[in-house]
Amino acid sequence: MTAKFKMVDLPSEQSDQTASGPELIARCAADVKPEPVEWLWPGRVALGKLTLIAGEAGLGKSQLSVAMVAAVTTGGPWPCGEGQAPIGSAIVLSAEDGAADTIVPRLIAANANRERVYLVPAVRSEARQPCQRCGPWCLGAPERNGGASPRRHRGNYASA
Repeated sequence: MTAKFKMVDLPSEQSDQTASGPELIARCAADVKPEPVEWLWPGRVALGKLTLIAGEAGLGKSQLSVAMVAAVTTGGPWPCGEGQAPIGSAIVLSAEDGAADTIVPRLIAANANRERVYLVPAVRSEARQPCQRCGPWCLGAPERNGGASPRRHRGNYASA
């Protein structure tokens, strides 16, 4: 698939232009003033940046994530004894693990402040039909993922 892009100036904060398709927005590197990184977990997780925790199954990615949520929601210590986390809230996006049988028990075990944790199982799209069994938040329905069969889905594909 080939996409066509046109170069445009950076949009202003209050742009009155409406996009008429994909546009590539670029800036010259010489116009960018360098600034220091703001760290959530110093040297490991930056604030406002995408952080991925990747690895093979069973290596502890979920456990590390839960430990980080516990540290942030309680202002507790970072894993590995690397200082204290600033107190804050956390959003947990998980389309595979169940909230009641997996995520919340892990949060309890890690002593996270669950009042500061928000669970997001999926994002509802008004343009798509909901899964008949799971509802509009289901990520596992075939129409949500290009027809691929997800590993964990409680929906009924025949009626979706």
